[in-house]
Amino acid sequence: MAIVAVVAVMAVGAGVAVFILLDSGKSDDPDPYADCRYEFLSYDHATDSNLKLKAYYEDSYFDKKSTEKNPELMSFALCLQLSSGLSAEDPKDKPTSVLKLLKDIGCTKVYANDAYYEESTLISLDVAVGAKKYNKDTTLVFLVPNGTHYSTQFASNLLVGASGDHEGFSKAAVTALYTLKDFIKSEGITGNVKLLITGYSRSAAATNILTAFISDSIVNGTVKEDIGNINLTIDSVYGFCFETPFCGYIDEGDVGPTDSRYDNIWYTVNPADLVTYVPPESYGFVRYGHMVTIPSEDMEKKAIMEKIASKIYSKATADVITLPEFVVMFDDVASPHKMVKGLVVLFFKVVGDRDYYSENIEPYMVTALYSLMCHPGMFADIVDELGGYIEMVTVVYTKCDTPEFNDYVRPAISVVTEKYGCEEDTDNIVNALKQIGLAAKRLTDPELLTDHSLLTLPWPKNYKYPITSHYPAMTFGYVVQEDPHYDIYH
Repeated sequence: MAIVAVVAVMAVGAGVAVFILLDSGKSDDPDPYADCRYEFLSYDHATDSNLKLKAYYEDSYFDKKSTEKNPELMSFALCLQLSSGLSAEDPKDKPTSVLKLLKDIGCTKVYANDAYYEESTLISLDVAVGAKKYNKDTTLVFLVPNGTHYSTQFASNLLVGASGDHEGFSKAAVTALYTLKDFIKSEGITGNVKLLITGYSRSAAATNILTAFISDSIVNGTVKEDIGNINLTIDSVYGFCFETPFCGYIDEGDVGPTDSRYDNIWYTVNPADLVTYVPPESYGFVRYGHMVTIPSEDMEKKAIMEKIASKIYSKATADVITLPEFVVMFDDVASPHKMVKGLVVLFFKVVGDRDYYSENIEPYMVTALYSLMCHPGMFADIVDELGGYIEMVTVVYTKCDTPEFNDYVRPAISVVTEKYGCEEDTDNIVNALKQIGLAAKRLTDPELLTDHSLLTLPWPKNYKYPITSHYPAMTFGYVVQEDPHYDIYH
């Protein structure tokens, strides 16, 4: 509140009396929720820059059970997740935004794991955690595995595994779990706990798997062994997963992914977001909990999303995520949802089933992609060594199923891997290119060419949908529409 001082000077005889009148004036801030508003930095994919965003938080958000719809807490969970992915030249600055936001809302204990400060690996995961008192009997714990801005770990998204949960996402979930366990133990947290876990994309999958595991532990009575010396209930564990890939796997005899024990998990899916369809359901993967559909095909909500993005992110951000009207070329691909889903189904027809993928493609693709991401410039050098893009594509496509393939490709790859000091990756890169060529040949099967999803994608106005729909700014613009704190930005 603004404090206005009014000084009245009155002459009284030979003296002067000074009266200071304090008036509690009105704030110039038009935001009715300014008292619970917090600012934080977040990496914006649309503009490739860190932007200052707005979050709203009150402890009362946790008055609701985790199994109840809670748009205010969901919005804050997304903001907390967005604060975890900061672009920083100095590694020590990477967790500053998420740790600051945790402290700003009152966390007296905060921590960022070693992965934040170290060079990333194939399966590493940045994790931040904070704790504060909810009341004299209960502690609030916030677990934030970063999924909004990371680097070489992207290759682990292709690490599906031969069976069970998605291997790459499962390893990330284990990292988040051990960070949580270590924090609870080192900070001496005991008694009743309300736990919030929030993730986006890769870390949304990890959050989905981890929250399901914790829910299983609660039902099985193994929280003390699995998590720490704390008390948890289904109603006190809040899992929020944004733009969540398929990730879990149900073995025979297991409860289903929508069992009531998972009612504390809420995951968003934009029907136009390619990431939310992979790995495919045909491999047996599931997501646990309640699905919250992003209304991206509702034109009124789409307009509100763009307005919110423009006001809270930037006009440049809004311009990038404002997608053109979808052009219907074929009756059976009449929406972005149908196009993207059709593309995924088509792609995995080409790739093959899970057994084929894990045996013939995964061993090479994961390592090759990781190596390329670890060595910027290496792919461009490979292209040059193979005679340019046209020559490379021609050789990979025409020679991939012939004995001469290695004779054409391996010498060029060897030159480049030696240059970058990763000769051990030569065979994986050669075999990855071979698998790409074989897949391209299968794609030219006359039966597959009748799939209209593939023919729709190259259309100039439609190609942006599958990837741009995964941008966090778009998700933010839809999710916060349900939170009255953001009504002022509509």
